[in-house]
Amino acid sequence: MIPIVLSLVFLFLPSLLYLWWMKRLQEKPQPSPPPPPRWPSVSILLPTYQERGVIGKKLLNLSKLRYPGELEVILVDSGSTDGTLEVARSLVRGFPWRIRLLRERTRRGKARALNLALREARGEVVATSDADALWEPETVERAVRYLYLPGVGAVTGREEYLNAEENLWTRAEGGYRRLYEVLRMGESRLHSCLSFQGALAFYRRELLRRFEEREAPDDTGTALEICARGYRCLMVPDLVFRDTAPSTLRAFVRVKTRRGLHMLLGLRKAVGLKRRGRLPVGWVVLLANLYLHFFLPLLSLLLFLLFLFSLPRSLPLLLLLLPFLPRRRTRALLAGSLLSILCLLLALLLMARGERMISWEKWREER
Repeated sequence: MIPIVLSLVFLFLPSLLYLWWMKRLQEKPQPSPPPPPRWPSVSILLPTYQERGVIGKKLLNLSKLRYPGELEVILVDSGSTDGTLEVARSLVRGFPWRIRLLRERTRRGKARALNLALREARGEVVATSDADALWEPETVERAVRYLYLPGVGAVTGREEYLNAEENLWTRAEGGYRRLYEVLRMGESRLHSCLSFQGALAFYRRELLRRFEEREAPDDTGTALEICARGYRCLMVPDLVFRDTAPSTLRAFVRVKTRRGLHMLLGLRKAVGLKRRGRLPVGWVVLLANLYLHFFLPLLSLLLFLLFLFSLPRSLPLLLLLLPFLPRRRTRALLAGSLLSILCLLLALLLMARGERMISWEKWREER
């Protein structure tokens, strides 16, 4: 049993040290940025697929945005068959901002839909969102303030769940999100974060050639390209969007596996850029993320196999956990950690097979 305990300590120690470092960086006070000399025009790109149930709420949310400059919304629907575009068309009369509705006859993935909308965008700033992501009224103004800080090329925001306390799976995902954001905001203080949230992301148009479709699709891959040009890509703490966490085991695994795959593809792209001398992010940050997302799942699998081979001598380890299991947060943390590792292993397998998950089915349909 002692070798297993020592293995657990050494397995998670690097992760805990990196988390502690990022949290210390994040805790340093940071003043709010001033307004830019001139408020730039902003284009919000909204890709949709089978969003009939949420598109009305999303358009109402966008109609309440407050921004002193020019604002437009470009909705591009990718072959929905549930009447998403028709519902949207019936709701845009009287919309306070300029709005355009585009249709793709064939579903080709989110990045291609965004590139179609990008060709029509007039804004000096381009933003992306999802149909189920709700923004605060001041989101655009806050994002532009950060975006026009010297050397900044893109900003993204934090995710909060409307159903965070619904059940074990939503609590597990909520706990993971908090840790994830500590890492990304700490990395932003050093230079740039390595993962972007397409549900709330803003880019300076002159730096945005196109949304990444190949190596690391859409959000993260696009931010990495901007970072490779010498600009910072930040996660901003006071930019918040709200949506719903997966509340079933099946949906939880699908969402985590998809996100894990995109994270792994982004890291692979980041390492390639760094080796070519194009990425200004430090090797320490890259190596820490490689450990968290590549090596930790594989080492955890080896440790699990060691645990099985050591039965019944390793059973006392499970007994140590029993006093903590009645606590909801402990159960959520344990379930979330184990399933996150499992989903990363599945994502590693998919990446090894050449999968990129350019398009996927929506987990909301399973609820």
